[in-house]
Amino acid sequence: MKDDSTYAKKFTALVKKLCKSYKAEDVVQLEPTTQLIISFLEWNATNAMALEAHDKLMQAMVDNNDIRVSLPQEIVAIIGENYPLAQERACRMHEALNEVFNREHDIVITSLKGKNKKQVKTYLETLPGITPYIIAQMLLLSYGGHAVPVDEHTLALLKDEQVVDQDCTLAEAESFCERHIKAADALESHLAMRAWADEYELMIPEMTPVSAPAPDIKLSDSDSAAEPKGKKTTKTKSKSSTSKTTTTSKASTSKTKKTTSRKKASK
Repeated sequence: MKDDSTYAKKFTALVKKLCKSYKAEDVVQLEPTTQLIISFLEWNATNAMALEAHDKLMQAMVDNNDIRVSLPQEIVAIIGENYPLAQERACRMHEALNEVFNREHDIVITSLKGKNKKQVKTYLETLPGITPYIIAQMLLLSYGGHAVPVDEHTLALLKDEQVVDQDCTLAEAESFCERHIKAADALESHLAMRAWADEYELMIPEMTPVSAPAPDIKLSDSDSAAEPKGKKTTKTKSKSSTSKTTTTSKASTSKTKKTTSRKKASK
C-alpha cells in the first residue's frame, strides 16, 4: 500500500482505541470445520448474524456433514433470503465443505494436524469458494497463525477513518494490518475491530474479483447482486451458546459521533 508510513501511526492509534473500547470476554476454539462454517457466515456480515444463522442451521441439521450435503438453496431457506449475499455465500460454503470431504474422506479436518502455518494456509487458499477474510480468520482462530481478517465492509470503515489509503485493495489492507499488529496482539485486535465494524451498517460494494463467485459457482443475475451499499442491517444476538465463538462487550467509554459517510446499524 502506498504511503504506508503515513497511515501507520493513525491505524495503530485506532486499533489501540478499539482494544480499549471493546473487551473480548471468552474465546472458545471450535472444531475447524465448525469454525469454517461460521467464518463463511460472518464474511461481509456481522458476528451476531453469523452466530444466529449457525444456530438456525444446527437446529435444522444433524451435523456439519448434513450442512455439506444440503443444496445451497436449502441453506438460503434456513438462514433467510435477506441474509447478505445469501445465495453466493451458500454456494461458496457448499463448494468448500465438499472439497474438505474430498480431501479428508470425512467432514473433520485431520490432515492439517502437525502441519506448519504455510501448509495450513496453502490448504485453505486452495479451497474453492474461499475468501481472504475466511482464510485469515481460520488461520487466526483455528491454527494460531498471525493474521488479521479484513472483508469489504471492514475495509470501507478503515477508509472512512482515513487510516488506509482510499485506493487500498483488500489484499493490501490485510497485509498492512498484519505488518502493524503484532502476532501476540492479533486476536485481541481482530475481536475489537470485528465488534467495532459490527456496529455499523454493512457496506458491501458491487461484485468484485474478491467477492465474485468461484469459477465453478453459477449464480443467476438476481442471485449475484451484492447487498446494496448502505443498506441497514439490524444487529441480532444469538441465544444459543453452542455455536458461540466470541462475545464482546463495549467498555463504558462514550464515543463521540462523527460526521462521516457511515451510519450506525439500527438496533
